[in-house]
Amino acid sequence: MLYDLVQPTVGRAIDPWDITARSQGSSASSLPKQIIINYYGIHENECMICGRCSDVVNAHIWPKHTRGEYLLSMFDLAAENLNDPRNYLRLSKSLELAFDNKTITVIYQHGKLVLFVLDDALKKQIVSNTRYTFNDCHLWPLKFGSSNRPYLRILAAHCRNSFIDAFRLKRIDYETYKMVYNSSLTMLSASSDGAKAKVFDWFERNEKMITTKRTT
Repeated sequence: MLYDLVQPTVGRAIDPWDITARSQGSSASSLPKQIIINYYGIHENECMICGRCSDVVNAHIWPKHTRGEYLLSMFDLAAENLNDPRNYLRLSKSLELAFDNKTITVIYQHGKLVLFVLDDALKKQIVSNTRYTFNDCHLWPLKFGSSNRPYLRILAAHCRNSFIDAFRLKRIDYETYKMVYNSSLTMLSASSDGAKAKVFDWFERNEKMITTKRTT
């Protein structure tokens, strides 16, 4: 059943946000910030969540260290799309770190992309160089100054893996949050962008690739 995919017993899929994978680093170049700023119609020192902030960075959605690996096989994207502005968010440094650690993710709620905090222990902490806590930012919508949006299919993959980690590590309660997860992921994958490579197709391909790697 579709909604059962999130059960904590499900095996880990290929996950480029794993700490061990990210620690390998990368020589891949990043897109100049002005291109991303212009694409989304935001200001240079504007975090998409917190607003004006002094440590805003280019935050990759699909991680830089991958050099674009799996983008074609899983999302119908080329490796070059790693540095497409749609693969970036503009976030404060501590939000970027939390996103990479999968303790926050982005869900789809009431037609908007919304920040979701997946670690109750994180909620009391202050977001760097702001007056806000992570709890303040929980369920805040991402701010855009144009109609351009990031890759929803990749956000859906991050959402799926982040929720599964949070359930597995008991950062949040499965029964309490499973419907948020299910409804968000379904809407993300049903969007015009997500329809090009639905997240559940991504899940299926992931599992097949894991099986292949284990037997070769």
